[in-house]
Amino acid sequence: MIEKCPYCGQPIKIPDNLKSGRYKCPYDNCLKVFFFDKDTVNFYKTEDDNLEVFGIENGIEKNIKNLIAEFEKALEDEIRAVKTRGGDRVLYLKNGKFITEITGERVFQFNIERNIPVIDETPAQIIICGRNYRATIIRYLESKLEIRIVGYDGEKITTAELKIDATYILKKLKTTLLSLNCNPQDIILTLKTFNFLSAKCKENLPTFILKNENGKELDSYQEDAMRSCLGNEVTFVHGPPGTGKTLTLVNVVNDIAYNGCKVLVTCHTNIACDNVIEQFINYDHEKTIKNLLDNGKIIRIGTPVLPNVKKYTLEVLYQRLSEELMKEKEGLSNKKGQSLIIYQDYNQYKQDFFKKEKVKERIVNCKSNINSIKKSVSEHLSNENFYDSIISKNEKLLSIGRLSRGRFS
Repeated sequence: MIEKCPYCGQPIKIPDNLKSGRYKCPYDNCLKVFFFDKDTVNFYKTEDDNLEVFGIENGIEKNIKNLIAEFEKALEDEIRAVKTRGGDRVLYLKNGKFITEITGERVFQFNIERNIPVIDETPAQIIICGRNYRATIIRYLESKLEIRIVGYDGEKITTAELKIDATYILKKLKTTLLSLNCNPQDIILTLKTFNFLSAKCKENLPTFILKNENGKELDSYQEDAMRSCLGNEVTFVHGPPGTGKTLTLVNVVNDIAYNGCKVLVTCHTNIACDNVIEQFINYDHEKTIKNLLDNGKIIRIGTPVLPNVKKYTLEVLYQRLSEELMKEKEGLSNKKGQSLIIYQDYNQYKQDFFKKEKVKERIVNCKSNINSIKKSVSEHLSNENFYDSIISKNEKLLSIGRLSRGRFS
């Protein structure tokens, strides 16, 4: 493949195994450094012509560090805001009822009257009848709070005190963020995300758009977001709850999977992953989605929270597909047994046929032998008659001779 240098415009041959990175123009009258993107197979100008080949510009490295610092500050602001809103206060809960189990731990649902500033999967402490239990807030949904409790085996919880730290996830994110390194091979997408490098930007028309059971499709905004996701290397879909972000994501994933690609969907919480799977389940009336669900193409990695998502975990899929394969194997074994019986019968019929053919051949040979014997017997009888006539003549002559001898004696 031939591409032109973005500076001098002279043609440069691109080897098939060339990786993304920074390279010098091979022409002596140029020798400037450009960036090659293997995904788009394009050359891009760099902001600094004095870069070392494969090196990272000091300015870009500085900008990356500044970005991380800005993210850190934003997280600190969010942590302070959560604490101000009462994210670490004690909640008094009533009338908890058992709804399901997750990896051996019981999940209870409480009705609460007000929203709480807490992120899904936040760890907590819950006090029941004066005893402390470790707990995890699974999700807050429509005035209902679902909590997973470790070591409690009751069916109901009359009253309880819940101590939460709603900043836990934010603190973990901050720790992870500060552990990031500016590795040249790992930050290319980051550079494109924040416009330090040109990203592939266009719109791709979807192969098709999913319809719900009432025939409703995506609205114009969701469809625009879908086209952007399919065409761009980096797309941010942002909006308040209920605007269809997860539905748009399901359409994008379905379209990519339909065209033969694999997709990894990651979320910051287990319940968020479950919500994506649940959206797929809601569209199982669509043939493409049903094919993905029924054939183990959608796999939930991790610990599911929603009961209807558990059957798509790797373990359950393995068991289900194994059972199907075992049933198929059993059916094939039965067919093999039937075929073996038929084969044995065939062999018996074949042997009987060969025996019959040999008998027929022997009968033909016997008939031929009988005809030969009959012919020989006929010949012998003819010879016998001939010899009998000779003997008869000789006996007559002998008799005459005897009579004549008597007369002359």
